[in-house]
Amino acid sequence: MTAGALLRYIPAGSREVPHPDNLGVAFVRDTPYGPTQKLRFEVIAYTGRARRHTFFETHTSAESRDRRVKGFFDGLSARATAMRQAREGRTRPHTLKAGDILHHSWGYEQTNCDYYQVLSATAHSAISREIVAATVEGSTYSHGMADMRVPVKDAFCGEPVTVRINGYNQVAASKGSFSYGCVSRWDGKAHNCSWYA
Repeated sequence: MTAGALLRYIPAGSREVPHPDNLGVAFVRDTPYGPTQKLRFEVIAYTGRARRHTFFETHTSAESRDRRVKGFFDGLSARATAMRQAREGRTRPHTLKAGDILHHSWGYEQTNCDYYQVLSATAHSAISREIVAATVEGSTYSHGMADMRVPVKDAFCGEPVTVRINGYNQVAASKGSFSYGCVSRWDGKAHNCSWYA
């Protein structure tokens, strides 16, 4: 038991049930209560090295309690896997190359749609330049404040911008226009664009 665990509340007579990868721990006990001395099945669980419990429950059967502990442990394992995959995605090289197009979607209560063409790329960054976004013919909404847009390759209209790219081909947090909204490789489809009159 770790020193931090000594500061946790652990009911007397509890049995420790550790997560297989030490991502958390549960303490269980079966205690009789009432005139018939019927058993109640208690569990108190902690995530990681936290001092405050994640949950403290009483169940009517050992099976119900064990399912709860298993579900808790499965959730901890799934979260750890997701976090590991996210870290790997942030550190592995992207696959963008010169000529690829990035879609930048941003706006508050409206959807702005910009496109950038990759000019050159290294393992973790790319130099891109804004290109014209064209309205798809016949896509303008009846109220006149929204339509569908597609990029026009090689129709440059902005200055080159260097950005960091993660392993998911998404632009990491950056200064300037890429510091807000979402930027990722264009999926080849027309995107919605809306504005105020």
